[in-house]
Amino acid sequence: MSQGDLARIPDCIMRHIEQLGEGRHGVGQNCGDTQDEAAQSTSPPLICGEIRLTEEEAGEIRRFFEKYRDAAVEKPRDGARGRMIVAPRRYERLGESFYLEFEALAFL
Repeated sequence: MSQGDLARIPDCIMRHIEQLGEGRHGVGQNCGDTQDEAAQSTSPPLICGEIRLTEEEAGEIRRFFEKYRDAAVEKPRDGARGRMIVAPRRYERLGESFYLEFEALAFL
């Protein structure tokens, strides 16, 4: 599959992705570990954290994670982060918010 064939992260996630932290092995914003602990990990980097979504956004993200979990997808350039190839790993409802986790596969 060429890079142009990759699915893209939906706009409803992209609107919130700057709220997500960066880390390794499950650490990042709202993940409870320090940057030093994250730097010592040998696991691939993650984009992860807790965000608030509307019910419509939550449904779209749930469908996206069900379809593409652990598959390579493209994260377009946004704010401070460049384009990346990521794999959706975890989606979990936490009361009125949601925890999202993407594994970074490549930085473009």
